[in-house]
Amino acid sequence: MVCIVLSALTLVGLVFDAGTSVNEYTRLSDIAENAARAGAQEVTGLRAGDFRIDSRDAVMTSQAYLRSYGVDGRVEVDHDSVSVEVIGSNRFQILGVIGLSSQRLHVVRTAFVVAG
Repeated sequence: MVCIVLSALTLVGLVFDAGTSVNEYTRLSDIAENAARAGAQEVTGLRAGDFRIDSRDAVMTSQAYLRSYGVDGRVEVDHDSVSVEVIGSNRFQILGVIGLSSQRLHVVRTAFVVAG
């Protein structure tokens, strides 16, 4: 009977806690993607035909976007792209009973500037 109860609890925990992990991963992914897009809009040199991303402004814009959602992240800027890396975690509520306390989530999203 104990095995059946423990198995049922584990199954319920997997379903519930996996669902919350998917939700948190999707939230972090959306935030990282939108922060990269915001940073990629800091384009300079359009009139001269030599467009590139202003690195300083792109980092500041992306970081401001991340801060507005209470998320920390790392921003990398190339001449035509902005990448945002966000690391978060999801605390398990039910699986904590069997010793699994949390899951680390890692998301990297990149936005590219396309001429045309």
